[in-house]
Amino acid sequence: MTKTNRQFWSERLTRADMTTTDEDRIQETVRQLTRMEIAAHLTAADLALALDKLEDALTHLDESIALDPKRAESFSRRAQVNHGLGRFALAIKDIEKFVALSDRDPNHPDIERAFKLRKECQAKLDAGR
Repeated sequence: MTKTNRQFWSERLTRADMTTTDEDRIQETVRQLTRMEIAAHLTAADLALALDKLEDALTHLDESIALDPKRAESFSRRAQVNHGLGRFALAIKDIEKFVALSDRDPNHPDIERAFKLRKECQAKLDAGR
């Protein structure tokens, strides 16, 4: 439903007879709906993970990334899911994207975990050669 609302308001932005005030209001509405939709996808991914439905989790994380490709958290979560699915090369790409987008200190536990997971994925890839 949120996606439908976001698309409706996004389409309204193309109208030529809109005032600046209306445009600003609609843009804010679209931003809010986008944030809600991302939160819904992240929550759905968490629920799918809890049910061991990794492919479903991956689908929701892909949607989250499509909506906000600069959100580091989504790449971190997707890296973990790709790791769980044995897709180590994809997990490494997501880890690298997470680290590049993250504003966290290099010594932050999340960054340290990311490098540990990257090392683990690389070891799995090397062992498969």
